[in-house]
Amino acid sequence: MSLTHYGTMFSYYSAKTRAYLCYRRIPFVEVYDAQALGGRVREQIGKLVIPVVETAEGEILQDTTVIIDTLEPRYIERPTFPDDEVLMLVTRIVEFIIDEFWITTAMHSRWNDPQSNLFAATEFGLGIGGSMGLVGDDALNMGLKVAARMQSYLPRLGIADEAGQKAASDYFESCSKVLNTAVDARQFLFGQRPSLIDFCVFTG
Repeated sequence: MSLTHYGTMFSYYSAKTRAYLCYRRIPFVEVYDAQALGGRVREQIGKLVIPVVETAEGEILQDTTVIIDTLEPRYIERPTFPDDEVLMLVTRIVEFIIDEFWITTAMHSRWNDPQSNLFAATEFGLGIGGSMGLVGDDALNMGLKVAARMQSYLPRLGIADEAGQKAASDYFESCSKVLNTAVDARQFLFGQRPSLIDFCVFTG
């Protein structure tokens, strides 16, 4: 039976788990059910967040690292953990950096750019509002409320002012150059097939 992947196309971290599930050929359906996420799922994990994976047995997995670490040994086809211990250590370091720090650059490009901001708010309205039966202006207003909440995090991330925004942009550009140098010579970061480190990049 397939897994249920609670995620959206506008969620950074959903991209990581979605790419992983697709590559591993693990059967899943993706839904965004605000009532389920805010109800029984929230009761089990203690917060409202995506992505969340629910197994056919009703097991709830949250946090991309936990999801992938749990599913990796359960499926044989197309494993993604490097066999080499050093490469696995590098993968974990990169995963931490991308999940915890790279996300700041994504928040900057999404919420400090007016066009990107409106696009994201509209998508939030379609996803969250749509799952609640809202359409049109009602859905958009829901999206704008969520967008305002997301924007409230910018000062905490240090990207609400010009200096912070420049630092985020410079960080993105320098990291992108390093990443491009590593990937240009081959299709994937560690060789000819994807590994966990490639799916981490989808987060940003």
